[in-house]
Amino acid sequence: QQLQNKATRLILGAFKTYPSLAMEIEAALPPPAIRFEKLCNSYVIRILKFQKNHLVKKMIRQECDRNIPEPCLGYELEMENSVIKYITNPKSQLMKLIARNQTLIRNWKIEKMTAQYTPPWKDRMQANIHISNEDKEKAAKEHNQLLK
Repeated sequence: QQLQNKATRLILGAFKTYPSLAMEIEAALPPPAIRFEKLCNSYVIRILKFQKNHLVKKMIRQECDRNIPEPCLGYELEMENSVIKYITNPKSQLMKLIARNQTLIRNWKIEKMTAQYTPPWKDRMQANIHISNEDKEKAAKEHNQLLK
């Protein structure tokens, strides 16, 4: 909080005696605890979008494999993100972060992401490019006619 107050004071060019709460409101800065909470929650939700072979996803899978009850095992393997709800006693800081998903996402019907790299030259461009040989004024008139 003190660091944010100093930075806000420098950014706003305020005097030392100016109240820090008023500066936070003026700069539209939430308190550090709320900003940290938002960052953690954003990262936790971002983890759900990682590909299956991502190291964090593999770690989650190893941790959850120990905690999934036997009757749920077959079903849970199909829904890769739903295993997170079985993290009961997180030991590492990362697992504690991931365990936040249990409170953030109550409904576990999460859309599936297919993140794949597609090189720009793979698909043909869907536009026709025409460069006019006319002078600048005529080309501008043609262009305006096309836009109408």
